[in-house]
Order: sequence, then structure tokens, then C-alpha cells
Amino acid sequence: MMKVNFNLQGNIDLFNFSTLSSLESLNLGNNRLTGPIRSEIRYLRKLKDLNFSSNQLTGRIPLELGELRSLENLDLGSNDFDGQIPISLGHLAHLYFLDLQENKLSGPIPSSFENFTKINLQKNQLTGPILPNIGNPRTLIDLRLYDNFLTGSIPGPLGKYTRLVSLYLHQNQLSGSIPITLGKLKTLLDLALAVNNLTGPFPEELNNLTMKLETLSLGSNRSRVIYRPIYALVDRCFSSR
Repeated sequence: MMKVNFNLQGNIDLFNFSTLSSLESLNLGNNRLTGPIRSEIRYLRKLKDLNFSSNQLTGRIPLELGELRSLENLDLGSNDFDGQIPISLGHLAHLYFLDLQENKLSGPIPSSFENFTKINLQKNQLTGPILPNIGNPRTLIDLRLYDNFLTGSIPGPLGKYTRLVSLYLHQNQLSGSIPITLGKLKTLLDLALAVNNLTGPFPEELNNLTMKLETLSLGSNRSRVIYRPIYALVDRCFSSR
């Protein structure tokens, strides 16, 4: 394991990845590293955890990350990466946690993202629809796609994600109605759909969820909100005092 935080600055090329082939964990987060990640990252064949978050890294996310077959945890959040998300990341069979938040990534969300447990792509410039097969329906617990330019409707199949706890889709350009299938998400605690172009009423099927929700954000849409779930939240707040 190698962990260096807060003290490093300079180009990430100062690390010779070809000499670190036995590493299983590499944490260089919260530094001031610059430059692109070179293709030599492929030599870290045994790596399970890779954290380059909160640096000043630039360029494309290298396709060679898709060769790290043992990778379980990938955090490249809060950098200046641009371009599209490599499809090759979706081919990592053991990868369960993916954090690419707060970059300048563009283009669609890859269709290969089918196995993850936690996905954080918030605060990028992503476009296109939310695919109905994003993440693993049996294991996905956290999906954060907010503050992008995503379009289309909220996929009805999200109602099959029976372990989902947090669903953040606000500040996009999503349209259509709120799917009634979201009412099946019995473990859901956080639901944020505000600042989109959603229309229609708040589904009555979601009323039973509101007694458990810790976050419910629906503002700045064109939906006609049924007030019963809102009253339920207010009643709960006052009764807990």
C-alpha cells in the first residue's frame, strides 16, 4: 500500500508505475499533482484500490485503466479530466465503486456500466440518456448523476434496484413523468429530482416512501405535486421534536 496526502506537488510522471507492479492500493488523493495519467498505469496489475482524487490532473482518463482486472475501487474525482468516460472501465468485473465527480467529462454514460454498487458522476458535462441498465439492480446502493446535461426520461427499471439508498438526478434536463416504479424502492432515503423538466403529478405510489425519506427534492420542475407526501414529511419533523 502507498498513501501520500497533502504534501505532494508536481507532475504525476514523477511516479514510475512500471516499478510498482506489486501494489494493491495506491492513494495519492488530496495533493497538488498535475498532468495526465500515462498509459504506464497498466503495469499496476494487482491494484485493487486507486485514489487520485482532489488533485489537478488533466487530459483523458486512460483506456489502460481497463486493464487493471483486480480493481475494486476507483476514485478520480475533483480533478480536471476531460473527454469521454472510457468504456473499458465497465469491463472491470470486480469494480464496485466508481467516483469521477467534479471533472469536465463529456459525452454519454457508457452502456457497459452494469456491475457497480456506487456510481458518482456528478458535476460533469455528461449528455444523453440515463440507461435503464446502469449499475447492478441487485447491489447498487448509491447513484449520483446530478449537475450534468442528461436528457430523456427517468428509467422505469430503476424500480428494480431494490437496495438503492440514494438517487440524485437533480440539475439535469430530464423530461417526462416521475416513474411510479420508484415506489418499489423500499430502502430509499434520498431522492433528488429538482431542476429538471419533469411533468405530471407526484406519483401516489411514492407516498409510502416519504415517511422514511431523509431528502426529497422536487423543486423547479413542471410537475403538479400531490401534497400528501409533503405533509407527511412535515408531520414527521414536528413529531420528532
